[in-house]
Amino acid sequence: MGMFFSNIHCRKNNSADFQAVRDAMIKMMADAGYRLADTECDDCTMYICTSNCGWVSVYSDAFSFNDPNETKEIIEPLSETLHTDVMAVSCFDSDYLFMHLINTADQTDAWANVGINPFGPMPRRSDLARWKNKVSDFEAFKAAVCDEYVFAEDVFYSIDSLIDLPAAHACLCDDLFFDSDEEGFVLEQLHFQSTDAD
Repeated sequence: MGMFFSNIHCRKNNSADFQAVRDAMIKMMADAGYRLADTECDDCTMYICTSNCGWVSVYSDAFSFNDPNETKEIIEPLSETLHTDVMAVSCFDSDYLFMHLINTADQTDAWANVGINPFGPMPRRSDLARWKNKVSDFEAFKAAVCDEYVFAEDVFYSIDSLIDLPAAHACLCDDLFFDSDEEGFVLEQLHFQSTDAD
């Protein structure tokens, strides 16, 4: 069986470090009707991690992305708040994966498909030209995204150095958490409870 996951990745800058992303995610959850909770009474869990790479990565059972409307609803406000690139990644049974990157400051709205969607048509056409200023080597990025993979998430092993995002961070899911010896590695687990229970 392949991997299923949906993640958010926020590119680090002066206004988007680990703490700023953490605070933004807590506010996002509060706006959705959740508050921080003890581990014994959580309705959903969130993992936030980073290392000496260029991104802070977020995985949670609170979100699952299927199309650009769902990703945009979450990552556009995050980009506005954090003043940075925010990328949503969703993988479907390792057959298909999409990446959606938004930056409200420079009006980037970039999309890339990898693999074949087993559940129907692609939710949006790839527009690789929009990634040109977001990767260190555009031609290598374009070739990697257009390549064929047995497991769609393996694309991150080809582009990790081009986007400064380790593949292990890009593919966070319930089955893939790790103790890392990466320099600067930080992983925090947050628990949330619905305020409806109050």
